[in-house]
Amino acid sequence: KKPVTGVEGLIGATAVVRTALNPKGKVFLKGEIWDAESQESILAGEEVIVVELNGFCLKVKKKESKSWVL
Repeated sequence: KKPVTGVEGLIGATAVVRTALNPKGKVFLKGEIWDAESQESILAGEEVIVVELNGFCLKVKKKESKSWVL
């Protein structure tokens, strides 16, 4: 089973950007607001994936959209 608590439970989790990440901002994750940082600009409302935890700051990347092409 994948861990659901602690640092291991945060890595790979999906968060929602609350304030634009450029490169730093805030995200909403598991009922809490976290400081976050990204290597790319991400707008408020977009989903991100947690890739690392550095103290109390999450390092995130933009979640890949799964668009279907017909």
